[in-house]
Amino acid sequence: MTDWPRELSRRLRFLIHRQLFESDLDEEMRLHKQLREQEYRNEGVDAPSAAWDNGRALAGVTTIYEGLRS
Repeated sequence: MTDWPRELSRRLRFLIHRQLFESDLDEEMRLHKQLREQEYRNEGVDAPSAAWDNGRALAGVTTIYEGLRS
């Protein structure tokens, strides 16, 4: 049997604090993109190629991220 009061409470908190959650998620994604792009740059990849490779590498994550927002 699931703990439905706890689950209900969790869902209500999420709905109430959704804007904060999305803001935190946006910041986290921005940080990961910057770190990964810097890793590519450290490997000797030029800036435009690093941005392109980074976009490809995070494409699946972005799809999941957008699914969370809907």
